[in-house]
Amino acid sequence: MTFSVTDQKNQNDLKNELQNDPKHSKLEKLAAALISRLLGVSIAVAKSGFQHGGDAGPAGRQGRRFRLECKKYSDTTGLSDRELLGEIDQALARDIALEAWFLIATRNVSEQLRQELTQKGEIEGLPVVVIDWEDRELAPLAALCAFAPDIVKTEFSEEAGKLAYALQPASVNTIEMLRRDLQSWCLGFKTLRNNSHEKLRKIWNSPKESNANLGQDAAGGAHTKRIRRSSVHQTLNNWWLAPAKIDSPAAVIGWDGVGKTWVTLDWLIETIGEQPIILVVPSASAANLSSISETTVKQFLANRLYELSGVKDTAHWLRRLVYLLMRPTDEGPVLTIFFDGLNQEPSIQWLQLLKIMQSEFFSSKIRVILSTRKHHFENKLGSLRGLISAAKSIQVDNYDTTPGGELDQMLVFEGLTQANLHPDLIELARTPRLFALVVRFRDRLIEAGQITVHRLLWEYGRDTLGVRTGRSFSEEEWQAWLKEIAQKYRNGIKEYTTKSLSESVSRPDLKESEIYARLSDVIDGRFAETDLSGNFHFTSTVIEHALGVALLTHLDFVADENFTSLHNALVEWLDPIAGLDERAGILRAAVSILVEQDSKPLVQVEVLVTAWLQTQNITDDHRLELAALAPNLIDALLAAIEHSDNDAQASARHWAVNALKAIPRENHHAAATIFDRISQWFKVISRDIYPHQGADYEKNRSEGFIRRIGMDQSKAITVAGVKLALVDQYDGTRQLTAPSIIEGFPLADALPIFEAAAITLAIRNRCEGWDALKWLCLLNVIDPDEASLALRELAERIRQQQPDPGINPGLPDRIAALLLLLTGQESDEMDAAMIDPRIDRWYTYEKDYLADPGRSFFALEKRHTNLVLNDTE
Repeated sequence: MTFSVTDQKNQNDLKNELQNDPKHSKLEKLAAALISRLLGVSIAVAKSGFQHGGDAGPAGRQGRRFRLECKKYSDTTGLSDRELLGEIDQALARDIALEAWFLIATRNVSEQLRQELTQKGEIEGLPVVVIDWEDRELAPLAALCAFAPDIVKTEFSEEAGKLAYALQPASVNTIEMLRRDLQSWCLGFKTLRNNSHEKLRKIWNSPKESNANLGQDAAGGAHTKRIRRSSVHQTLNNWWLAPAKIDSPAAVIGWDGVGKTWVTLDWLIETIGEQPIILVVPSASAANLSSISETTVKQFLANRLYELSGVKDTAHWLRRLVYLLMRPTDEGPVLTIFFDGLNQEPSIQWLQLLKIMQSEFFSSKIRVILSTRKHHFENKLGSLRGLISAAKSIQVDNYDTTPGGELDQMLVFEGLTQANLHPDLIELARTPRLFALVVRFRDRLIEAGQITVHRLLWEYGRDTLGVRTGRSFSEEEWQAWLKEIAQKYRNGIKEYTTKSLSESVSRPDLKESEIYARLSDVIDGRFAETDLSGNFHFTSTVIEHALGVALLTHLDFVADENFTSLHNALVEWLDPIAGLDERAGILRAAVSILVEQDSKPLVQVEVLVTAWLQTQNITDDHRLELAALAPNLIDALLAAIEHSDNDAQASARHWAVNALKAIPRENHHAAATIFDRISQWFKVISRDIYPHQGADYEKNRSEGFIRRIGMDQSKAITVAGVKLALVDQYDGTRQLTAPSIIEGFPLADALPIFEAAAITLAIRNRCEGWDALKWLCLLNVIDPDEASLALRELAERIRQQQPDPGINPGLPDRIAALLLLLTGQESDEMDAAMIDPRIDRWYTYEKDYLADPGRSFFALEKRHTNLVLNDTE
């Protein structure tokens, strides 16, 4: 009902009537009588004099313990904040179990004083209620008078009674609100509710607060890259809005790392306006609940309220809890309690605790949400079948992979799609906790394709991000366990019962709860799965990862750290593993782990990558992964080419080359590493000793080497300042692959390759790969001018060098001429023709080339291309 002008006049007149009466005691008696009838409780008025912080109170009658302080002041008389605050202290000193302190005033209590009194009450854990006078709306004290005009007439005056009666129609709603606010179950409820909501918001928005309160970073509000798990939210909404199931707990269950805590907190934040007092309780907080009874549960909840308020003591909050739980059912629940991570404390009698919370004392007053892992819920808790009001199971799954679904939405935040990830990585990335590791790799500027499943698992084991809340394995223990299951697998043990799986993670110094935590990590982390017989077996990914770890450990103990020794040790270790696909998977895992470790000897990586590539029937997924990891495996891929010379290993060589070609051409570090190693390939010169060719071949061959370098024997030699190795035979396969590897890189930095190739060609009269190198230079669009200038300068430096004893004096000029021919510039080609010493004079440039360039067996020079193209004969 609206507050009319007449109502306003009646209220003003009532205030004047109350203020102008000279007897203060009349207001005390009036207030006591009105509150007594409103609450249905007898109230005694204190004697004059020292009144222990109040003029009246029920003194424990009917379980009520509050004090009334009455101030019959005019509008011009100020209320003393010091006096009123002191009276609160006096009231508490008299009765430590005081449930509330009421101030009744015939004038307006200023906002500043109201705040001081409220803050004082919060500090003391004591609700403060102010019933004062407002001039611009219906005043609380006027409404209280209108509630019982007969009392006003009897205790104060007939005129005041008439005015109070006139205000009755406008006061109905205010009176009901006042009656509710003064009930013991309501006093302080709003403050506690606000405090609990503020604490929840801090947990949701601050990783530090979340970690301090829950032992994990579940602060979803602090992360902009998050999605709403709509199906879980809807199921929780349905549970919340089902009044017939008010005592049924909501069991939020799922595998390890799917975001059970996160999604529950998100829902609580979303529905916070509908929630009563919210208590977020990590399971560790209940660890001291050794026995479960109604008394211990009350004590436990009182402790949570004490932690929430930070004032008084547990005894005080136990009394307050009892008051709060008197709340009528139609007012809704008093508490929403979220027990988080029950599986972390498997020794607690959770089922009995939930049974107590369905007892008469707690029934309909508390809504319970719990989160736990799937195995714990089904096996340890028996799916909570022992409850009268059955639990509502709410399944939290991994991100779905449907187009535009949850995984796609998360990938959009990272600028990725599922196509950017390895197919077998997608299944792991669906797990929210492991997806955080994908983001961690991205933060380290690692491309999506380089995030392999085994790099992810290795990072999971290290837990440098701290994603494994309350992890049961340390990094060293995790690796030791992996090695143990790898050894058992090699020994033929591939199936486990729950008992044998538990034994695999146990240790004599671990408590039962710690062993179960490890077992839960393995099962609910989905590292082990059940078959139709109910036995567990480890997933192929985990087996490969474990065997990869074990293999690396084995290689660490090989005495001679050279390629041959390590390769032999590798072959021997893999010998019991029959399946070629399985061997490839193990090698793949070992390589990814080594990339992530980044501390093992380089030769280990070279051996593993070579063996991986040489495995038969290697899948396309493996090849794609290898290409993605190429920037981290440059030396190893080049080594694989070096150790895959024969035809049987052509596939390994081909895929190593393809992986190297996938390296971004702007990667200068990669270019430098590749150029340096490939230049070594051209520094090995075959003497082409083939006895079956006959005596004439051998005579010409030997005389040619002696004519050019003064010797014909396999040994180390230096020519033009470059150290070379003369060998009996060298098929040149590596040199043939070199041009395709360096294609696309700036060639000005590849001078060591061109220099070594030119020297080889000048000494041997043949160099595999030379023609392809020449075409690279002729078709160079990356840095043609820079490369040409660098080649000219190199040619000039070589010409200026004095040849070593025994070396043909014309050899430096021959090398320089070959380098000049690489530029494709006419002036350089002419200079090359002028300085070429023609060491082998069986043929002459003038007679055998210039006379007819198009039909000469000499390589066509660029300056003569038009001549040849226009030749019509």
